[in-house]
Amino acid sequence: MLIIRDEQLALFRGARIKRFVDDLVRHLAAEYPLHCNGMKKSAIREFVHRTLSAAAKLRIDTEGAIAVLAELRLIYGENFERAPDREWIRNILAHSTLPGYLKVEAVQDRLSEKTEGRVLVPFPRSS
Repeated sequence: MLIIRDEQLALFRGARIKRFVDDLVRHLAAEYPLHCNGMKKSAIREFVHRTLSAAAKLRIDTEGAIAVLAELRLIYGENFERAPDREWIRNILAHSTLPGYLKVEAVQDRLSEKTEGRVLVPFPRSS
């Protein structure tokens, strides 16, 4: 019989989370260069960790949904301060019984409809 201890599971889980964070950092930097412009990889990594914390509080627990949440937070602000319908978004994300992936999908659909599919681009900073 094979016995897997809690400590061993924690090591596997930690390795999987690290791999997910690494993949998401690369994805965000590659797919959203204007939003990540001027950000060091360490800053993007910190952003991803903040998104993981936010996702846990919002009961969003699948990798795909967390990745979409990270994209939305990158584009519309970590608190959706640049998003149309921010209150509606916050209410959906805080909903206690909807599954996480449905929350993120609803928000993504609503924002896509409101912005007609255009991605918000940060205003260039002056030097």
